[in-house]
Amino acid sequence: MRRYLGKVSASTVGSTSCTFCASGKFANQATNTCDDCEPGEWSQGDSTSCESCANGYYSNSDTGFSACIRCSPGSVPNSAQSGCVPCDVGWYVSYGVSACLVYSSAGKYSTSGSASCATASAGCNSNLPNRDGDVICNIDKYSAGGVDSGSTCDSGSYTTVLGSASCERCEPGYSFDRSSASCIQCPASTYASVGVVGEESVQDVLATARTAQKVPRIVRLRQPATNRPR
Repeated sequence: MRRYLGKVSASTVGSTSCTFCASGKFANQATNTCDDCEPGEWSQGDSTSCESCANGYYSNSDTGFSACIRCSPGSVPNSAQSGCVPCDVGWYVSYGVSACLVYSSAGKYSTSGSASCATASAGCNSNLPNRDGDVICNIDKYSAGGVDSGSTCDSGSYTTVLGSASCERCEPGYSFDRSSASCIQCPASTYASVGVVGEESVQDVLATARTAQKVPRIVRLRQPATNRPR
């Protein structure tokens, strides 16, 4: 009696020929039957064993185990490689891998089932710690985009709205008043240069200038003596 790889006999006794096992099946020589491949495996037929699907691929009874199917971007095979599951928020995957990837770079985020991570837009920062979206910056904060948190405006600059991409400064002669959230004209005896928040007294500046200024010493010169007639 002869055995052929990938074939089983038509019956267990008195067989005159062997039968090829079809694709998605393998020849179980222990039971002399053609058995289905397991999830995550495939066979093109005429074989005594099934092959495992590559990373990022799956198989199940719907595919007939005759081929492995690649998971779509943003998803990976489940633990049995019998189907695909989407990546969680803050994770992503393109394709061809067995697990989702976490993106830890500043200013990045992703939603469920993402094939790639997005960048927080200007005036926003990524929503930590989940990285599931971006959130607008608070007042007195700004962002040019691509950051995890907004920056505080420098001294002498301000923002008056949420989601600012940059800070503003008052014109000369005006200062920013936080209570009214606006630039107001300096009153008499005060001044403000560009970028001042609050007012500064002229008298204080003059006093500082006098202290720093070196006052020249006045020296009286004696006139030379002349011969007087006696």
